[in-house]
Amino acid sequence: PLAALPLQDVLMQLSPLEMAFFNHLDAQLEKVESFYLTREKEAQEKGKLLQDQIQELMEHKKVFMVLTRTISIEQKSVNTTGKRSFKNFFRSEAPPMGREHSSSSEGSVPDKEKDAGHSSSSEDEPSSPPPFAADPDTYLYAKRKLKKAVTEHYRGLELLHNYRILNLTGFRKALKKFEKVTRIAVQNQYMAEKVEKSAFSSDEGVRKMMKATEDLYAYTFVKGNKKKAMQRLRGGNKTKTHHFSTFRSGLLLGLAIPAFVAGLVSGHSDVCSSSLPQFTDFWIGDQFCSLVFTLQSLFTLGCIYANDFSPQWREQCGLVSPNWPAAYVLAVSPFILRLVQSIKRYADSGLITHLINGGKYASGIISYLVFFLWRHKGAERSGALFAFWLILNVVSAVYACTWDFLMDWSILKHNAPNPWLRKELVYSSYIPLYYFAIISNILLRFTWVLYIPAKGPDMMLRSFIVAVLEILRRWQWNFYRLENEHLGNMDQYRVTREVPLPYLFDDPHRHDADDDDDEETKHIK
Repeated sequence: PLAALPLQDVLMQLSPLEMAFFNHLDAQLEKVESFYLTREKEAQEKGKLLQDQIQELMEHKKVFMVLTRTISIEQKSVNTTGKRSFKNFFRSEAPPMGREHSSSSEGSVPDKEKDAGHSSSSEDEPSSPPPFAADPDTYLYAKRKLKKAVTEHYRGLELLHNYRILNLTGFRKALKKFEKVTRIAVQNQYMAEKVEKSAFSSDEGVRKMMKATEDLYAYTFVKGNKKKAMQRLRGGNKTKTHHFSTFRSGLLLGLAIPAFVAGLVSGHSDVCSSSLPQFTDFWIGDQFCSLVFTLQSLFTLGCIYANDFSPQWREQCGLVSPNWPAAYVLAVSPFILRLVQSIKRYADSGLITHLINGGKYASGIISYLVFFLWRHKGAERSGALFAFWLILNVVSAVYACTWDFLMDWSILKHNAPNPWLRKELVYSSYIPLYYFAIISNILLRFTWVLYIPAKGPDMMLRSFIVAVLEILRRWQWNFYRLENEHLGNMDQYRVTREVPLPYLFDDPHRHDADDDDDEETKHIK
């Protein structure tokens, strides 16, 4: 019987159609093996990088703990002399994060400032300023970042382990189906001679990395408690549904006030933080850019209320009033925030595309400024201001629409299977909708033309109509923007979040439920 023969002898007795099945199976095996080896190598490199980062954290902790002991002596001096402050004690000339290395191209080793009284306060104190910022917040920031990075790394290892199990199961099921259809017993030979000799058939490497990560997390973050470490690491992989939060977010976006404040706080954190903002931060910022009318109306409503709902509210609170700059600043604040984000991203990465993206928001800020001025001056349909407003709006609309298509949606590819779309499409069953979206996006980018006719509905009503149309445009835009992000993640095999690491010797907040981090510093806060 064929079941007793080696695989090569069995294959020689198969028909061309049956051999085609095994040729395809071999190709898939090679693809799976190559993918697994690549991801395994990346995981090994990431694990080593995290170990280096943890070592830096331990060095940081030593400096922190030495200065924590020293500060108790300094505080006694403060109580008696009043000459030194706690805040000034923690001030460091070193960068916020990381060590200064001789190979660094930026900056130089900090000046060796030393206070004579301070130098004799502790025998353990370094003879020069520490290579880390020594304040508690900086140390805790680094620790929390690394805790999140280790958790994400562990999640990636679990996914890699699941990947190998899934493919082993897949090969067995495919061979079992072949045996059922052809009645040729070949599963055992193929699994033994090909699949089981592949690297992904053994879990030794990935399990070794998982155990090392578990030990690293336990030792560093939960005082050696292995059980607690396992709960934290595996608890970070729980999938949560967000149906209610999605509904709630939509409601808050409509109400605008609390969501806008949250957006400003988040955006400020993105701009000031040394870590790279996430895609969701930029995406939410773009949602607020479609709420110009809503944000402007916040000022109008507040002004009307402050004036006891006066019948002359247009003169007191409308765009013809002297207070129009307040309404303008509130309306374009999301554009300002996104412009600053784009400039910071350019400063961090040096990629010119971020400056080009910032130019889109800058053009919107300027065009809205001229629009508010035009409305304030009486909205005359003639004169230099009106002509300038028209020119700016055309430039801004073309600029934004071009960015929508080329960058946010990544379409208009001339060599795509579907003309002027892209090679890969998520909504492949709804190809006509892509062309509808292209045309409608262009038209909705030019809704400002509704302000041009001298006759017609009131300007307030026109503004409301334009605002509703912009919300519809943004709703449609979201589908294709998220599709493009999803495809980009697939191209780069991104299934876990890339957490920026705190120490800069190699590469330039999630707050856990536990209070382990705070316990180390609460006695000095």
